[in-house]
Amino acid sequence: MQTWFEALPSQDEVSKFKAKIHNLLDLIPDTDDPDNEWARIYLKMQIDRAYCMLGLRFWQLDQYKGTGCQSEVVQ
Repeated sequence: MQTWFEALPSQDEVSKFKAKIHNLLDLIPDTDDPDNEWARIYLKMQIDRAYCMLGLRFWQLDQYKGTGCQSEVVQ
């Protein structure tokens, strides 16, 4: 993730990262154990963070200038 601050990720990189996170999630039992719940939430947040980094790449493209939060592309 830190590397992505220097050079924004490609869609392929984010997809592979998401797959790795899902593999890790499969290793953590989905129980009421607070430690398991915390770990699962944290990993899911990393997927959101990766998509945020990918979003930064799209916002830098000229074709998205002037796009707002209500735009179809954002939703």
